[in-house]
Amino acid sequence: MGQSLRCDFPKANIITAGGFVVSQRAESKERSGGQDGQKRAELKLNDLENCLHEQKDGLLITNGEGIGLWVNKAMEKVVGLAPDCFLHRPISQLFENGIFQYQAVTERARCEKNELTDVQVVNTGNTVLVTSVPIINQKEQIKYMITTVRNMAQLQRFSALRGGQFSEKADLDSVLRSLGMVYNSQAMQKVVEIARRVAVTDATVLITGETGVGKEIIAELIHKLSPRRNKPFLKINCAALPKELAESELFGYEPGAFTGARAGGKAGFFEAASGGTLLLDEVGELPLEMQAKLLRVLQDQEVLRLGGVRATPVNVRILAATNADLLALVNKKRFRPDLYYRLNVVSLEVPPLRLRPADVPLILGHYLRVYGQKYRISRKFHPETFKTLLAYSWPGNVRELANLVHRLVLVSSQEEITPDLLPEYIKAETAISDGGTNLLSTFSLSGIIDCIKYGSLREVLESIEKGVIEAALKSSHGIRDASRKLGIPHPTLIGKMKKYCLKGCSEEKDQFSTG
Repeated sequence: MGQSLRCDFPKANIITAGGFVVSQRAESKERSGGQDGQKRAELKLNDLENCLHEQKDGLLITNGEGIGLWVNKAMEKVVGLAPDCFLHRPISQLFENGIFQYQAVTERARCEKNELTDVQVVNTGNTVLVTSVPIINQKEQIKYMITTVRNMAQLQRFSALRGGQFSEKADLDSVLRSLGMVYNSQAMQKVVEIARRVAVTDATVLITGETGVGKEIIAELIHKLSPRRNKPFLKINCAALPKELAESELFGYEPGAFTGARAGGKAGFFEAASGGTLLLDEVGELPLEMQAKLLRVLQDQEVLRLGGVRATPVNVRILAATNADLLALVNKKRFRPDLYYRLNVVSLEVPPLRLRPADVPLILGHYLRVYGQKYRISRKFHPETFKTLLAYSWPGNVRELANLVHRLVLVSSQEEITPDLLPEYIKAETAISDGGTNLLSTFSLSGIIDCIKYGSLREVLESIEKGVIEAALKSSHGIRDASRKLGIPHPTLIGKMKKYCLKGCSEEKDQFSTG
């Protein structure tokens, strides 16, 4: 159970000129002639500060409102952030600005009025153990927060002596760092937690999600947290397998199996991954005849090479990934239902970036640092650039984000990446959002529900469409600019403006007809 410190200690006289801190209790003993008075305990203020600076752990002091007051020199080395990141500003901003992966332990301890210890991940790549203790006065108010920070790598060396209490969390954080995975959203925390739980088993996992969300990274996370972590992890893109070579690539072939075959034959992916993990990426693209053979291997745990007569036992953990709706493919008879249920023992859906906006600042910072280090250049986002990127919907998800940051790092001629370097399609989409045509900002949920109560689906969609067009027109420099932002042809917009009797439609129609 946590605790707080009560600051009801003996009052001290602080003599700034001499630099001494002397307790009244010591002074009274000195006046009474006690032995303690002959050897008065004294400590110079600057010596005290020097001692705190020499401490290897980071040390932070905030006031009762969570504003940074003092930080020692070790903090920069332990956390990887300059002192200015902590001083004279709310510590909670480190989480809000995407610097901390989790809410600051200091802020949580302050809110709970209790001592708290937890692990924190910083966007510098450092993982630290943080302990924060509130100092409470006689009025039950927090006077100060004292926070100590220790490098997690040091604690791992002592985890065995402490009963391994840090090892599980440290292992997860270490794997996440090695994979470059950063997140802050509850949605991704849930995904990672499920991945961690199933990793220790041999259950088949079906990882779904839109293109670019990081399904392959989740698969590698499961492998690295599993007992098979020191065995092979092989990935095969089923969509890239030529139909005529799919069987030999997956299951291998014997010498002379076909024209051009190697004299000694060749092991397939299943044999090569034996003892480890095999990821079948884009599994929905496998031809139907290969699906039947794959099902047989999964059931029997043995493979028969092309041209062979004797099956070879294999011990492989199977992970499958797809951006397709496999159940819909089953209904269309393009995917075998028995294989679907064999693969779908555990289903893990990775959410797109638009549904986890809290992750975007961390991922932006991560790739900015990655590519900055790769090319040995310093780059940072202009505030307006950062704002625009946060407002963008990222249809290509993490892959699109990483490629864009890569491009911006290379094309920027100065340290600060300015908004003019952003692609037009990003500026156009976010301009609509700024103008109020973002669906969530234009229509309240209760308003949409009311529309559904009193109108048909067609009427609801028309009402929404009209509102979006109106907002786009208000935020644009003319109708052609609005059509560009909406992503629809100019004549189409003219027709919709006429349909909804929006201002300017007759004038624009005349210009369009005569032009």
